[in-house]
Amino acid sequence: MENEEFFGYAPEDAERKHRLNIFGYKTQTIPGHLYHLDHSIVHRRVSNNAGRYLFEKLKSFDPQQLKKYYDNLNYKQKYNL
Repeated sequence: MENEEFFGYAPEDAERKHRLNIFGYKTQTIPGHLYHLDHSIVHRRVSNNAGRYLFEKLKSFDPQQLKKYYDNLNYKQKYNL
């Protein structure tokens, strides 16, 4: 699941790459487009300082802390999955 705590213009793509790397997955940049989920902004443009703060916080977590953080987001409960 994606981190829905990010909003506006936030570094969610950088956070995803960091998360994959910290859990041992290899990432690389490839030419062209692989995928891009639509995330149209339906609200006023907001400062991305909150997103930067969240990303910096998540970067400081070790793998166990990061897993616990994502486990506590409870996407399955939130969306009745």
